[in-house]
Amino acid sequence: MNKSFRGTIINIGSNIEHKIIDYVRIICKKMNYGGKIILDLSKPSGTPRKKLSLKKVKKFRWKARTTLEEGLDLTINSLINSGFKK
Repeated sequence: MNKSFRGTIINIGSNIEHKIIDYVRIICKKMNYGGKIILDLSKPSGTPRKKLSLKKVKKFRWKARTTLEEGLDLTINSLINSGFKK
């Protein structure tokens, strides 16, 4: 995005919420992980929601071009190509 916001940091999202367990399951599937996922429900759950507002970027007609799945594929492939071992 080639727009100036005069020092304002803009955190851009897709306006779609995902739970951490959703990320875990997708990454495990993509990495062919067949082990158990163990959640420690005795620990605090952290921030319940972190949905981002797209109000500022919408006026510039910005739209996410990468889906969550595509972004995870790019990240995983980048890690593997950098020598990361599964």
